Amino acid sequence: NPPLLCERFFPFGVGLKITARNRIGIYNLCYSVQYRPLHEMCSTFRRMIFHVVSLVCALGLVVQTNGWSTLPGNTTISGISSGADFAVQFHVAFSASISGVGVFAGQPWQCAVTRFPRDVLVNTTNPSVPVCNGCPPGTSLVYDHCKNHPHDVDVNLLADNARGLVASGDIDDTSNLHDDQVFLYRGTKDPCYVAGSLAQTLLFYSLYVKRLNGNIAFENTIPSLHAFPTDNGFGSTCGSDDHHNDSYIESCGYSGAKAVLQHMYGPMNPPAIHATGDLTQINQTKFFGPEGGAGMADIAYMYVPTVCKVATTPRCRLHIFHHGCGGPGPDGFIVNSVHHAGFNELADTNNVVMLYPTMSSWGTTQQTKAGCWDSYAQTGKKYATKSGIQMGNVKRMIDAVSSGGH
Repeated sequence: NPPLLCERFFPFGVGLKITARNRIGIYNLCYSVQYRPLHEMCSTFRRMIFHVVSLVCALGLVVQTNGWSTLPGNTTISGISSGADFAVQFHVAFSASISGVGVFAGQPWQCAVTRFPRDVLVNTTNPSVPVCNGCPPGTSLVYDHCKNHPHDVDVNLLADNARGLVASGDIDDTSNLHDDQVFLYRGTKDPCYVAGSLAQTLLFYSLYVKRLNGNIAFENTIPSLHAFPTDNGFGSTCGSDDHHNDSYIESCGYSGAKAVLQHMYGPMNPPAIHATGDLTQINQTKFFGPEGGAGMADIAYMYVPTVCKVATTPRCRLHIFHHGCGGPGPDGFIVNSVHHAGFNELADTNNVVMLYPTMSSWGTTQQTKAGCWDSYAQTGKKYATKSGIQMGNVKRMIDAVSSGGH
């Protein structure tokens, strides 16, 4: 019985459970084999069995379930900045599993590593853009060319690249995107994603997603900077340049959380005054593949409304939100996104489980040190495919959470 075997080895699980009121619940870590019959074996064989079972559990091949699962076909994803870039590439790569995406300032799929005819090239390999589709040998792209020069972008070239990766099986068939929901956001004062940059993301999705039923929505009238907008009073003044305490969250009288969830799932009930479900830290590392985490932190956060925990049949949807890089260090952005972006209160009253994967500071480039998600191939050429390191790790975590395990 594989689940029982994992339970024997890890009888308390691994995780730090926090209630919605931030009270620490349990933290139990099993350091050694506790299944008595195994102790009676020779020590060498016992260690071998332990490591095999540990690997199976760590890879997420066996997970302990909580008696609930999410509704199939109702898994959506969103993010801000580098998290938005990642959400786009995850949506495209795993379009058979993801039914919608929210893009709060994000580039088109694989735009950062694709050369367009009017691009200016640099005469050396750029560590921030180590891979370039279409560059002559020994040259690379200027970092952030899609954000800063959106009028040079040709989304048809990106579509050509996508066709090749569909044919090779590296990403799901883009026909899956036809009925998906796409929500785009750019603050009118955003200096990082200049005017026209999100329009290119819209154009890319327009190649695949039908628009007759309003499947694509673009909010570009809120006067925010490069920030996630809220209507709950948390954050810097909308459009101000004072982000040192709030990690690129701005109080704009507009709920980005409500806007994206409503576009994904339809009309929303009003948010709870106080979230009453469980906010839990889960061990991200057990979903890492053989190549490790590629900068992903040891923990992720998950919010589960009470109604989702007691359900005997699937009744809740799953939404994954990816933080951005920067702010006063990635930890500040992570914590404030999880606690104050407004998702949990809406999740409580609308039967949505929230998952918040996280990055840490790592590596040698400016982006990795800032805890950015990889949208520049800094973790390898296949960074935006199903076999990308971060992509595969997040997919395994989503699969486990969808079945009520973590």
